[in-house]
Amino acid sequence: MRGQLQAGVARATITPPVGIFMIGYAAREHGATAIHDDLTATALVLTDGETSAAVVSCDLLFLHPTTARRVRELVARRTGIPGDNVMLCCSHTHSGPVVYVTEEVDDGRRPYVDLLPYLIAGAVEEASHSLRDARWGVGRGQAEIGINRRQRLSDGRVKIGSNPQGPTDPDVLLLRVEAADGEPLALLVNHACHAVCLSSDSYAISADWPGVMRRQVEAEIGGRVGFIQGACADINPRGGPQPTFDSAQQLGQEIAREVLRVYPEVALQSDVTIRVARRQVGLPLLGPIGRDGKPVPPVSELASRATGLPWETVHQLLEHRFPWAAEVEERDGVWYTAAEVQVLRLGDVALVGVAAEPFVEIGREVKARSSAAFTFFAGYTNGCISYLPTPLAYDLGGYEVEQAYIYYRLPAPLAPACADLVIGASLTMIEEVGLTP
Repeated sequence: MRGQLQAGVARATITPPVGIFMIGYAAREHGATAIHDDLTATALVLTDGETSAAVVSCDLLFLHPTTARRVRELVARRTGIPGDNVMLCCSHTHSGPVVYVTEEVDDGRRPYVDLLPYLIAGAVEEASHSLRDARWGVGRGQAEIGINRRQRLSDGRVKIGSNPQGPTDPDVLLLRVEAADGEPLALLVNHACHAVCLSSDSYAISADWPGVMRRQVEAEIGGRVGFIQGACADINPRGGPQPTFDSAQQLGQEIAREVLRVYPEVALQSDVTIRVARRQVGLPLLGPIGRDGKPVPPVSELASRATGLPWETVHQLLEHRFPWAAEVEERDGVWYTAAEVQVLRLGDVALVGVAAEPFVEIGREVKARSSAAFTFFAGYTNGCISYLPTPLAYDLGGYEVEQAYIYYRLPAPLAPACADLVIGASLTMIEEVGLTP
């Protein structure tokens, strides 16, 4: 049953202290030395009178699944919004803090990591206390600030570089929410491009280009802007990472101009039906028997071979620069991990969140085959278990399929079938929450 939309929005500052180690680049050798711009968690709470949901946009690389669970527990206890109805999206900025620590290595990061769930949940709680009758609508623009980064060399190898012929996703999708009296409340902006305008040479905390976009749009229209990162695993900003902020400023302003062009064209309505679905999708790994039919070598051996360093050294570096933990089980001789897929449906609009780093073609396929009139696709949502490549990528190789899984502490890469499993789950859940009662 359709009801009158009520909405509330709030924001928490989640900027870490100077000195904290940053995540996203293995080449960084020490902690942050400056704060260029604050990191935020922007929470939008929506209800149709029967179902309530929250969408939170965080200026973070991603959250560990355990942190996402903690945030949901806090939100449910404080607001009554079911944890299953909380969507935690991350912008994937590579100029943000480490957000997970292990018992083995903790050099002062734990206070921030422990506080973070309370800051995020607090934003949701504040938003839930400010519900007002509201109107909503969606719009679509186009921008090309990104370029496919999987560059194929003359010898057939693939490296992170520039592939102008490779696929991208130019969609700039907007979810506009304003109070019944016309006051701007919130705007969710969805686009697919890595937040890596700032390179590993930068030691300044920053939201990167999404922060520039957010500040400019808010200055023009008011309200709060939350950025929803798309399927950008293989999409880098034009020009690649830079040591200065110039690229972030330029590309963020480019997206902001398109947002501001589309914003006035968005038609608004007050009625809405809200439904949410959430599922853990079991994803097979390429192990313990690999594609060649042989046992997969231990990660310690592969990492040492790739770096030329003893495993003990590699392990210490990983624990310091990319502390992480994976949840893996073996069933019928195959390793599995689970990635959450969540769908929030607002009438004929679907927001799909996946706890992985999806290649751009995956997001595009979900959007193209979706039964919803508008489909927002969000990677890095409710956690992140690894890169999610397309099947073709395995034949071409490259960092995303040959090395990245080690950082995520997986014993082997995800299997090529995983892309179709996530696409299938997303499309099925869009249908499930779109059925007329």
